[in-house]
Amino acid sequence: MMPVNNSFDDDDKITFQESEVPISRPIRFWLLLLLDIPSIAFSCILLFHLLINKMLRCQLKNHVMIVLLIIGLIIELLDIPLHLSFLHLGNVQPSIPFICLIWWFMDIGLYNGCTIIMAWCSVHLYLLIFHDGMFANRNRRLLFHYLPIVMLLFYILVFYIVAIIFPPCMNTYDYTLPVCNDFPCYLGDSYLGIWDSVVNSILPTCVISISTVILFIDIHYYKRRAHQPIRWRKQ
Repeated sequence: MMPVNNSFDDDDKITFQESEVPISRPIRFWLLLLLDIPSIAFSCILLFHLLINKMLRCQLKNHVMIVLLIIGLIIELLDIPLHLSFLHLGNVQPSIPFICLIWWFMDIGLYNGCTIIMAWCSVHLYLLIFHDGMFANRNRRLLFHYLPIVMLLFYILVFYIVAIIFPPCMNTYDYTLPVCNDFPCYLGDSYLGIWDSVVNSILPTCVISISTVILFIDIHYYKRRAHQPIRWRKQ
């Protein structure tokens, strides 16, 4: 089993303390708690509305939103309470590797996963608006809509389960730091670490930015050419 390391040198602790935001932990605790509660409520209401309303549920543009809401709700229900517990107690409780692994998976895997899904969402929205013929029949919807979402979710789960829970290195845990120091050993690996940074973080962010700019440019061009407001297609 991966070893547990509770001892970091004093310089590391001082550096970490200096890197914390200049807001006291009690204030951060109450701010996070007061924001998380309504966030959970609104996420549940919106998700319930999207799932119950058949017209909204059947629109292709809402499917990615449903996935993002589910991931966000998991973060709100599990990741945020762990942060609240740390701010209240001053250490990770219970102080066991399992908690650190779960916390790493949510704090790194789910957040990067959201970025990846949002990147696909930006591309998907462009295709829905300007190339809706790609989703004209059941087979095309299966190939260009459902399959990419399933494949991305599968990739996110497999990559971060393997990288965090079954890494090719030895994890260390510091229960005196938030998110157990938030540095799984795979991040220091010359292959997995670079892949995660470039493919799972930098690339999706670039895709989101570029797709958004292209979308606004094409919408502006379309409106000028048509001289009328855009009518969003319901898919």
